[in-house]
Amino acid sequence: MAYSDGLVEAMLRDFGANEGHQYKAINLYNLPFGFAYMTEAQDMYGLKVDHYLAEQISENSVGFEVGQYRKVVRKKDSKGTSLRFYFNNHRLGDSSVGNDSIDLVVAEIHNATRTSTIVCSKAIEFNSEYFFNTYMRRERLRLLALQYL
Repeated sequence: MAYSDGLVEAMLRDFGANEGHQYKAINLYNLPFGFAYMTEAQDMYGLKVDHYLAEQISENSVGFEVGQYRKVVRKKDSKGTSLRFYFNNHRLGDSSVGNDSIDLVVAEIHNATRTSTIVCSKAIEFNSEYFFNTYMRRERLRLLALQYL
């Protein structure tokens, strides 16, 4: 799924509003999972999705489909629903190298009844150790560049 600047901004706003930066259990090593958990469900309208999500949305959603360029669009003559995604079910990997996973859940909200239907769920693998090491290296290079620029 492609994250637009507007989507990232909305997620950062949620993280700040939920005071995720104050949460003591979130550290640099698990920041991506903490960030995902501390954001609210986000609107998928107009987002570009991967093949799996495109197929699942087109097959299982009442009000949405995936159109040209794999972007989520409303089905013709369809009203009263919204399509949102959120993260759930963080799982620690079996190894010591940080291979964790989290579920990306797509839900369709029926506005009139305030109920939701799960359209699909997809496990996302993430290497926390790689994230930590990449961040630390970039920070070292940034500080090095500041010395000479």
